[in-house]
Amino acid sequence: MKVPFWVQPLGRMHPLVLHFPVAFIVLLVLLNLFKNQLEPASFEKINFALLLLTSFTTVLATLMGLLLSLEGYDSELLTLHKWVGIALCFVIYALVWFYAYKKVFQVLLYVGLIGVLVGGHFGAGLTHGTNFLMEPITASKEEIVDENTPIYSAYIAPVLKAKCTSCHNPQKHKGDLDLTTIEAITKGGENGDVWLAHNAEESLLLKKSGITH
Repeated sequence: MKVPFWVQPLGRMHPLVLHFPVAFIVLLVLLNLFKNQLEPASFEKINFALLLLTSFTTVLATLMGLLLSLEGYDSELLTLHKWVGIALCFVIYALVWFYAYKKVFQVLLYVGLIGVLVGGHFGAGLTHGTNFLMEPITASKEEIVDENTPIYSAYIAPVLKAKCTSCHNPQKHKGDLDLTTIEAITKGGENGDVWLAHNAEESLLLKKSGITH
């Protein structure tokens, strides 16, 4: 299934809109944790209004995410992110449905918070790479480069990792292109070979990066 070009901008707004349900769910949890600090009638009005905002933005963000996923993304990480988002929609719907049953509401609310954390983790892996969360720790362990280190490992792989592999990796291979290994680079993507031997200036890798200009 291909998304019509005039619908694609809606899907691409997913990264923007998804921050609303995330913030609203966290606010719902905090509001219910400190509800004794508010007058009961005021708490009920604020709580239910915030719940409606949460349900609307959650469904909206999920629909936009589904549209975006149809633009050629295909990975196990995307599948996990997508199904967690869909499940979260049902949890938020259940929050509205069981609003009068306070114990059930509280349980579902915390399930929703966990869903946001899990879905957000998978989403961050899609946009920033699977090692995004632990990267500050792993990056602090600098690899030693000496005369025995292969040129690719010493000088090329670090550049690709910093600039390219967040979008071109086994989990998120835009343009059907993976730039994480020599074998994957040699395979190329949907536009053909990314590197032309003995003709570097005409290689897609350099053209797309703007290095040849």
